[in-house]
Amino acid sequence: MARNAVEIMDRNFYERSCDVRWWATDSALVGVAEQPSDEAVAHAASRLATILWSCTVYLDLSIADRSGNVIANGRPERYRGVIGADVSREDWFRHGPS
Repeated sequence: MARNAVEIMDRNFYERSCDVRWWATDSALVGVAEQPSDEAVAHAASRLATILWSCTVYLDLSIADRSGNVIANGRPERYRGVIGADVSREDWFRHGPS
């Protein structure tokens, strides 16, 4: 029983890491990181919303720029105030790859 639980968890971690690799190559998400114009932000938010609709394991997805400011969000109607939030002091941001 424990082995089965570990295998399920391992598979879930693997699938989530594959998701992140996929998003890192998505032109809308890469584009907004490179050039966060209003049009690019809207396109990225639309892509995040599509991802959230199709991958129900995620509660929300956001993109922060290199300074730690959230520039796009997949569910802005549910999570008001996320856009523009400063996450630069969060451990997950400070210890992530730059």
